Amino acid sequence: MKKRSFVILLFLSLVYTGIFACEISFEVEKGKKEKYIQGDELVVLVKVSFTHRVCNLAIQNTKFDTKGLEILGGTDWKEESQFVWTRKLKLKVTGTSDGKLNLTATRSCDRVGGFASIAFVSKPVKGKKKVAEGK
Repeated sequence: MKKRSFVILLFLSLVYTGIFACEISFEVEKGKKEKYIQGDELVVLVKVSFTHRVCNLAIQNTKFDTKGLEILGGTDWKEESQFVWTRKLKLKVTGTSDGKLNLTATRSCDRVGGFASIAFVSKPVKGKKKVAEGK
């Protein structure tokens, strides 16, 4: 019975791993702080791992959205190893009225895709309108 359960569990984990979305992660390389102020700049390393191996969506089709941040520029995507890509983004803090900043990466494909987000805190900026969720 234990052997059968193990085989089923192993099979399910292999199937699950094969269809799971791309793994996306962020790491602040330069300018890391506990709390940012308007005008601060930072460099974030974005790492995308194709967990389902071959992806029909080009790495360049990874979309980035920001809240309270401006993307000043970025490096080209670099293939670090098979199925692993990295890119650096230079960001500038523009701020928000609530002090909540966010960078998200999205990959939309027919194999679930991928999504990741990193949050930062800044000193609230007076005069900035609050942005409704989902807009």
